[in-house]
Amino acid sequence: MPSDKDFFDCKECGECCKGYGGITVSEKNIKDVSAFINADIQEFIGKYCVNVGNRYILSQKKDGFCVFWKNKLCLIHPVKPKMCKDWPFIANVIKRPEKWLVMAETCPGINRNASLKEVAEYVVKYQS
Repeated sequence: MPSDKDFFDCKECGECCKGYGGITVSEKNIKDVSAFINADIQEFIGKYCVNVGNRYILSQKKDGFCVFWKNKLCLIHPVKPKMCKDWPFIANVIKRPEKWLVMAETCPGINRNASLKEVAEYVVKYQS
């Protein structure tokens, strides 16, 4: 049975914190992060989120990093959004395994030689 390490070995570079395509935050994420940083929910949304269609994503700084990435640390790590917790085993890889190779272009921890079929199968189990 493969493990995370067969597909991914985090290098703690923060490239995943650049939020290519946006780091989606659920209603629960918004409540959890707001409480963690002692902010009112509306204040949190106004200051740290961008409304994209019918969802919110975390704002990015001018350098492209998430607003909560500072000095190579995630300031909301204990309550970070599901998308961040799951990286790189995100649900989108189930639908489009080739996304794994796209993510590998910026993430040095992703095993580029892993079978896309095996990656997608692992992500299905990971997401369960």
